[in-house]
Amino acid sequence: MVDLISEIIGSLGQAQGIPLPWGWETVTYYWLASIASFTFIAAFVASLLGQGERWAVKWSMRLAAPIAILSLLAEATGLGNLGALFWIFSNMSSYLAIDAASALVFILALLIYAFLPKLHKYVRGALGWITTAAASIWLIGRTGLLISASTRPFLATSSIPALLLISSVMLGMATLALMWSLGAFAGRKETLDSLIKLNSLTASSIPVFAFILGFQIVGALYGGETLTNSATMLVSGASSLIFWTGVIVSLIIPGIIYIVLYFFKRRMSEKAQYAAFIFATVFMMVGMLILYGAMFSAGLRTPLPGEA
Repeated sequence: MVDLISEIIGSLGQAQGIPLPWGWETVTYYWLASIASFTFIAAFVASLLGQGERWAVKWSMRLAAPIAILSLLAEATGLGNLGALFWIFSNMSSYLAIDAASALVFILALLIYAFLPKLHKYVRGALGWITTAAASIWLIGRTGLLISASTRPFLATSSIPALLLISSVMLGMATLALMWSLGAFAGRKETLDSLIKLNSLTASSIPVFAFILGFQIVGALYGGETLTNSATMLVSGASSLIFWTGVIVSLIIPGIIYIVLYFFKRRMSEKAQYAAFIFATVFMMVGMLILYGAMFSAGLRTPLPGEA
């Protein structure tokens, strides 16, 4: 798949002398980067709301650092080698450089913030906001890279930034909720009420994401030839199996679990509720990876007019 996509579309990286295949390495990079950056943001917001001493909040922040490093390793795999990440900085005006620079700042600030809790509170506060800003800029860099490096209009529409933002928020909240549930399930003193509120926010993001995704697909179906072909490939063509699997796993199954929990939580034990939350968040996170893969595949494999 990597070779096929690379041959079809080319990339911004190739134009700069860097091989940047748009295969599962890039899909994994976007997925892991979204988890890392917005897990920290979700945990940081929780700490601002007085939950900073919770085991789940502390370890979500610490977990975000290795996930971010893994995301860069996935990107380096796509680039061909880790050294290419540093070669990128020779052109600081590119989205690729913004993406890599903000990721490195995010990782460095996060490591200090998460693993040096004894710092002065004002220093920690400043580091927290710096890390949050770097995570936000990292999202902007990833989004700009996707839009500018793609030669296919399906991944350069106005709804793509919204999809990346909402999916990143969903992944961040789901990771924090997963850590919260695992901690409570293992006997940590985590409050169920706070977890229910967190999962309510996560559940409410499902219809928002579904609406924007539907808007993207319907708009493409009635767009130009290439957009229509991409949308058709996604919903009923070569990428449809991956796409509908992603929809079911990331949206429908978690949605059903949240609905069941809403109506039957009084009949369920705390352990059962924690287990249900674990299943919902894991399905959502894995399903989002599958959806990313389907959308990248459909958007990038569609030939432009005049191509064979």
